Amino acid sequence: MDLSRLVMKLAFRRVPAGREDWAHAMQAEFDVLRKGRMAWAMGCLWASLGWDLRANALYWLALPVSIVAVEQWVSTPLFSWLVSHCPPEKALCAYDPYYAGSLEFLVPCMIFGLCRPDRIVTTAIAMALCKLVYIYLFFAFAMHNHSYVHIMNMPPVVGEIVVLTGGLIAVTTGAFLGQGGRQIVQTLRHV
Repeated sequence: MDLSRLVMKLAFRRVPAGREDWAHAMQAEFDVLRKGRMAWAMGCLWASLGWDLRANALYWLALPVSIVAVEQWVSTPLFSWLVSHCPPEKALCAYDPYYAGSLEFLVPCMIFGLCRPDRIVTTAIAMALCKLVYIYLFFAFAMHNHSYVHIMNMPPVVGEIVVLTGGLIAVTTGAFLGQGGRQIVQTLRHV
């Protein structure tokens, strides 16, 4: 399979309602092209991304908002409380905001997995990117740290991979829990 055909497959993997005719027409045009297939496929991918953004605007807006909400309303107050109420000699005071923030980030990932089981990989990647952008902006502007930030005190790139993997596991877990819950509800309806 050539790369342009793979891009076309990705572009029309999920076509929003009302765009099926356009997708079929674009696919038919691609099938008769002899030159410029990759440029056409990339244009189709761009168009399908635009369709998806319009069709799922609330989903795409909720991803970064949930990260900011968790960071501002859960992580920051928890860290502030621990710093002000915990004697330095206690083990709890070794609390690292990187760890807590990463664990709290998994809760919205699971919720999105429950709500959108059809977008496991997309949700995990988008949530991890939102989380990492938030961390880097926070340290750049609030902490005035313009050097590299070690995510969860891990070497460069490893922390980012851990955040992405954790997000993927949490979204997948949420999707499986949601699927199990839906099956239980169906079973109870038939009883």
